[in-house]
Amino acid sequence: MRTRSWIGKAAIVLPAVAGGFAQAGEQPCSETAFERAGAYLKIDDFRLQSDDGVVVAAACKRWSGKDGLTLAAFAYGGAPDDVKYMAIFVFDDKRGKVVAAYRHAIDEGATMLGDGDARLDTAAYDLAPGVRAFGIDVGNDYVPHCAEGGAGPYRTLYVLQGRELRPVMKDMPTSAWRFDSKGSTTCSPDPAPVVNYTLTIAVDKAVTHGYADLVVTALGRRDDGKKTGRAPFRYRMRYDGKQYPVDMMMGEFSVWQD
Repeated sequence: MRTRSWIGKAAIVLPAVAGGFAQAGEQPCSETAFERAGAYLKIDDFRLQSDDGVVVAAACKRWSGKDGLTLAAFAYGGAPDDVKYMAIFVFDDKRGKVVAAYRHAIDEGATMLGDGDARLDTAAYDLAPGVRAFGIDVGNDYVPHCAEGGAGPYRTLYVLQGRELRPVMKDMPTSAWRFDSKGSTTCSPDPAPVVNYTLTIAVDKAVTHGYADLVVTALGRRDDGKKTGRAPFRYRMRYDGKQYPVDMMMGEFSVWQD
């Protein structure tokens, strides 16, 4: 599954949630939220699959620091049948209107979405004066057959500018794991210990192209309790004017893991 991202705030460090996240119902959406989203998307059966609808995962939450605004994220099926979409909304609760919306296709890959596999993060992610972002985590604990490692959930970070929602960081894993020896897989009769990585991000005071730098750190822990012998990973992501370069950071992370 891909749909990822990350953030924080000056002097605030946010740990990722390893191995899955909020269960169904922890960030429930009201019937009104489903109706508003369905009307906006012009989809009549916009309700959970358990209610014979097209929505496979949903999360709604009041936006902290933004009075009267509610965030909503819906993953739902479409045409063709093997394509799923993510629709993100900002609702004005007082006026009962959609303030902004953003929709994109999800490359689901081997990961199967279900209710509870989307989660909103509404911490005070202030990237610039007047610009507060929020995150959406998407993914679950599915592990492919004979895997050597894995990652996720993935976080995407969005900002609201006027009536436009815009992703400023895409597809960053909040956690990862791999065997501590090349060649070991989940199918090996005697696999090596697993190293679990928790990625953490802080918003730095330094600013590049108008947005705060993001400092990503990661620390590996073996499941047998032994030390990995590596110093913590640290990488500074600088905004390039459109996005934070997650791919460059992940390249350095992969080198560090080896």
